[in-house]
Amino acid sequence: MANSLITQMRLKELFNYCADTGVFTRKISVGRHGRHKKGTLAGTKSRFGYMIISINSKRYMAHKLAWLYVYGELPKNDVDHINRIKHDNRISNLRLASRSQNMQNVAKHKHNSSGQKGVSWMPSRNKWRAYINYNYKQLHIGTFDKFEDAVAAYKSMAIKVHNFIPQ
Repeated sequence: MANSLITQMRLKELFNYCADTGVFTRKISVGRHGRHKKGTLAGTKSRFGYMIISINSKRYMAHKLAWLYVYGELPKNDVDHINRIKHDNRISNLRLASRSQNMQNVAKHKHNSSGQKGVSWMPSRNKWRAYINYNYKQLHIGTFDKFEDAVAAYKSMAIKVHNFIPQ
């Protein structure tokens, strides 16, 4: 079992999962001398902010385990945290996503000066430019006199290409 992937049945034997809080608790004591006691919270936060749970010496992302616990399958692709909080594993905050969709749900870049993802000022044309990244390419949406129009164009395109309303 150590080399195989966890199943929903085995996961439910080991843990309780609360879909409303996104928290896993242990059903049995495990570890050297029962170090991880029954009823305690499972998992540790990684340096990247995700919750990690070890099962039979294999590390699993808690959000993927939450998906397995509820839906019966361990996702092969990305599971996106809709609200961008990496340790918020409530099932209502998780969605299956392609890598491209998941990458769209990131905070705006630190060098963003417009304050809106996908919108930048073009001083040479004295207009706002809207663009979106899709399939590893940057697509030009259009140029606009008004900032609000560029933002609306970006959000409309995000819904079309990523099936996602950006925050």
